[in-house]
Amino acid sequence: DGDEGKMYWTDAGTSKIQRANLDGSDVEDLVVTDVYLPGGMTVHGKRRKIYWTDAAWGETVECKVQRADLDGSHVETLVFTEMSIPNGIVLDLDMGKIYWTDLTKIQRANLDGSYVETLVFTELLPLGIALDVGEGKMYWTNYKGAGVSKIQRADLDGSDVEDLVTAGLDRPSGIALDVVKGKMYWGDYDNYGLKFNVRTWMVQMLKISLLRDWIAHRGLHCAASNTSTFSRVDFRFCMGYIGTTQERRWSNE
Repeated sequence: DGDEGKMYWTDAGTSKIQRANLDGSDVEDLVVTDVYLPGGMTVHGKRRKIYWTDAAWGETVECKVQRADLDGSHVETLVFTEMSIPNGIVLDLDMGKIYWTDLTKIQRANLDGSYVETLVFTELLPLGIALDVGEGKMYWTNYKGAGVSKIQRADLDGSDVEDLVTAGLDRPSGIALDVVKGKMYWGDYDNYGLKFNVRTWMVQMLKISLLRDWIAHRGLHCAASNTSTFSRVDFRFCMGYIGTTQERRWSNE
């Protein structure tokens, strides 16, 4: 939330929704009850709302999509039926829609949770999701293991699915777009560490420093622009231990 100078995140390790100043100071717990395994998060600055997914794996509670005011008050459950492992989440403010990934599908609903639609079915595990509303496209990462994982895109209604990156991926997770420069960014990690990548139509190296908070918080997902620690990238890491950081370059012409 640039207007308030705050960054927001979910922490699956402690089952909390939190925020802090952009320099990392003044950490606040916003939501600590009825939260089990929070994943993706996004901010609606105009309506002063935060939205997140909760996978609740292994719990005797339902997976769900929720929202609250920016201070954590007025928590609402928007979607909770026919959900398996909800993960990434993003808003289309122009059309008043929420998009999220869930185990083997991508779904959307109105901002109040009504009119749920299943847009894409996949044999892979979709994780991160991002929108290019101007071009009418959604982009997402798919995890299935090294050699099978991929990054795809489709029209906002789920039609015209395309493979964009099919090689050199291990466990791609969060994804973010710079539509002005025609770039997409994603997080990827393997058993040896964490990799960050940037692609136009040729994959290049993206160097990101100051990863202490990422290493310390397994399952942490940033949902705000922060030019230091999070380097304006929106990622989620929820599967396994994050070790030492690495960088890798792909050429995929």
